[in-house]
Amino acid sequence: MLDKPLTTFEIAEYCKISHRTVQQWITTGKLKSFRTPGNHNRVEVKNFIEFLNEYKMPIPEELAYHLRTKKRILVIDDDPAMVLLIKEYLQEINNVDITEAYDGFSAGTKFAEFKPDLITLDINMPDINGYEVLRHIRFNSIKKNVKTIVITGECNASNQEQLQKLGVETIFLKPFSKIELLEKTKELLA
Repeated sequence: MLDKPLTTFEIAEYCKISHRTVQQWITTGKLKSFRTPGNHNRVEVKNFIEFLNEYKMPIPEELAYHLRTKKRILVIDDDPAMVLLIKEYLQEINNVDITEAYDGFSAGTKFAEFKPDLITLDINMPDINGYEVLRHIRFNSIKKNVKTIVITGECNASNQEQLQKLGVETIFLKPFSKIELLEKTKELLA
């Protein structure tokens, strides 16, 4: 599902042009838009991408993920056996690409390169732990609203509250149910 419609100001910022130019594109019918009840123009992301393609303009990196046909999952855990298990489970879902990171530092790099739609994350990792990874994603990332499933060995009420504040959708304690992981992942990717 595509994100919320874009304003003419957002389009102007993406294209590094004036807001008036975007209005002109709309007025002349080059860029398909619709009017809000407040009489403002809005453009669906798919229509903006079609416009960019038609006029051979570059697609902004933060919108390019809309063109993907497969959902992307990044598995982050410092235990290689756990990463292998999670990947094995998630490969049962159709139409997904899965990659992994074994520590918080490489998770940040992989996140920036891979641009996942969903991450599974262990919070107890050496050096850069899962909380720090989440803070970095939520506050410094184009895809800060990525769906997040925490899979961890221990999690008390205080940890749960902190994780919920960081936007975690679900927390599974190890050992976890394959069926529950698959159901929740499918739900979050839908």
